[in-house]
Amino acid sequence: MRNFLLLPIGFFLTVISLYPHKIYHYKEITKNKQIRVTWRIIKETSDRILIQAIKPGENRLFLLHKKDGSTLKWSVIKKNNRFVAVRKENTITVHLEKNGKKKQRILKIDKTPWIQTPEFGFLSLVKSKQKSKLFGIICPRDFSFHKMIANKEGEEEIKIGNKKYYTVKIKVTLKGWLSMFWHSYYWFRKNDGVFVKFEGVRGGPFTPKTITQLIGEKN
Repeated sequence: MRNFLLLPIGFFLTVISLYPHKIYHYKEITKNKQIRVTWRIIKETSDRILIQAIKPGENRLFLLHKKDGSTLKWSVIKKNNRFVAVRKENTITVHLEKNGKKKQRILKIDKTPWIQTPEFGFLSLVKSKQKSKLFGIICPRDFSFHKMIANKEGEEEIKIGNKKYYTVKIKVTLKGWLSMFWHSYYWFRKNDGVFVKFEGVRGGPFTPKTITQLIGEKN
């Protein structure tokens, strides 16, 4: 699986042709808009996992370190724009292509784990006795790197439609005093760590709240 880090951008972005062996369907509601999001586990090895997320007009791929859920590579295709971000030690290199023009951004970070997809990156936290986790995430609007903290809020039974889920609830905040201004919640199925629900704001001030819920799965 390490070879995936060396593959050309074009191959990494068109790996959609591979056959996934786990599929999860979600309903995402933001204000009055509702869309369907599909997550696919494309490939797993002993130390890597390749995941695809598809929603209308956007295709994302994540290559994760299986042990801690940290992101090694992240790619997005959206209309005429595409980019790939790759981490090597304490540097994340972002290759951007917009309307045929190519650019490159270099992000200098520290040893903080990069978790671009909490939906899968929090699995180790959910399954362990660990109470909290410091991580970093890239804002796709300006490619800035932000440190956040994920804290376990405890176990909770929730209902989505006619189904009940026994879950582990995690609260995510910005680090330090900024935690007063932004937070979001994730719920994960306790027995296997599958992402079940999200509730929060995916953006800055005045951005409407988003609710994401699991509506189907195929293993």
